[in-house]
Amino acid sequence: MITTTSNISFERQAVPPIIPAVQGDTGRTLVFTPADFTLPDGVTATYYVQKPSGEAVYNTATISDGKITCALTAQALAEAGENKLQVRVTKNNDVVTSFTAILLVCPFEGDGAVESTTEMDIFDQVVEQAKEEIAAAANLTFSDPNHDGHITITIGG
Repeated sequence: MITTTSNISFERQAVPPIIPAVQGDTGRTLVFTPADFTLPDGVTATYYVQKPSGEAVYNTATISDGKITCALTAQALAEAGENKLQVRVTKNNDVVTSFTAILLVCPFEGDGAVESTTEMDIFDQVVEQAKEEIAAAANLTFSDPNHDGHITITIGG
């Protein structure tokens, strides 16, 4: 719904971009153009938000046309105040991290504020991929029939 574009620095610390947002929003996307770094082919990206309380968000980002897109979640914007954001790009064993951008999160004045917790979608994706690979290799089926987080494993079926 709202896309904010900004440059972000990977090679030298500059004045950090300040990106305004509203607490708990889920329709905000950030598109970063590396100011001093050309993204090589085959890189993947994640973004990290350090909240004022110490809670953190570590989620995947996408790369297209030399730009990094971060879809902000309610958790990424759960705490009002100065939240610090960094982008990390990875290729094979090489990692390059941007210098900090500031998410200046204004408080939501209405009811229903989001409780701030740590969020790491990247680990959820790794777990799902591992379950798929294990299931394929051993002819297993994973299910959560009661939707309560207790997984049932069925062999051969």
